[in-house]
Amino acid sequence: MTAIQLVLNVSGGVVQDVFASRDDVEVLLVDWDADANSLRDPSLVKIASADGREQSAYVGDLLVQPLELLAGTDVACAIEASRFAFQ
Repeated sequence: MTAIQLVLNVSGGVVQDVFASRDDVEVLLVDWDADANSLRDPSLVKIASADGREQSAYVGDLLVQPLELLAGTDVACAIEASRFAFQ
């Protein structure tokens, strides 16, 4: 069985794109750097952590694009360069 490939393109600490080799992949992002003052956004939640402290997090699903859309992009070039670097 071939493994599912998932590519996360991150820049400036922010996920810019998500690509997957299959279309039945769901990606959820949990970002602990959420601004607690923006809790009017339904994607921002407050939780009690295991140690009892209150924490804020952004939780949302990310659009997953077909892996084929990577062709010819800087992301594809970086992936190819890394494969050669680790051989």
